[in-house]
Amino acid sequence: MPGILRVDQANVDFIYAKTSGGSVYIPGHIIQVKSTNANYGWGSWGSQAEMDMSWMDVSLTTKGTNSSFFISAQFSVDDTNSSSFGVGLGVKYSTNGGSSFTVIRYPALHEIYDSVGSDKYNVSTMNINSGALGIAAGTTVVFRCSARFNNSNAQHFGGNGGTYYAQMHNVMEIAT
Repeated sequence: MPGILRVDQANVDFIYAKTSGGSVYIPGHIIQVKSTNANYGWGSWGSQAEMDMSWMDVSLTTKGTNSSFFISAQFSVDDTNSSSFGVGLGVKYSTNGGSSFTVIRYPALHEIYDSVGSDKYNVSTMNINSGALGIAAGTTVVFRCSARFNNSNAQHFGGNGGTYYAQMHNVMEIAT
């Protein structure tokens, strides 16, 4: 009598999708990865105000239903007046070309903070798992980073020569 081989108990190297249609996504495994690297010269931005970084947008069409997303980002910034300075990084998303965004993580003002009175250069990073967002397969999702600054206005940091990306944003769709 044939038994049932459960995927979580199998010791296999590959699982292939059915040829008759559909796809197999194993919970906890990466379905797809999309990335953006940029060195956009955004000028300067005021203290306390949230700055949307649309030049770092990552757009993908979901392959799974109710997937979670692992989101990582990096953002390089300099202060404008050599005072105490804080910077935070957040992320939000919109679906199917919508103009309204749902916040996954709001940028805090003191994620990276220096209180010495000299020039500050910071690299704010973010690594989060969104949890299942309830988005259907085949939905176009745009992930957008945003930043906030404390005690000083912020300005674009142009790098130290060579190949340099001041902003990076990676999104992994993970099966749930």
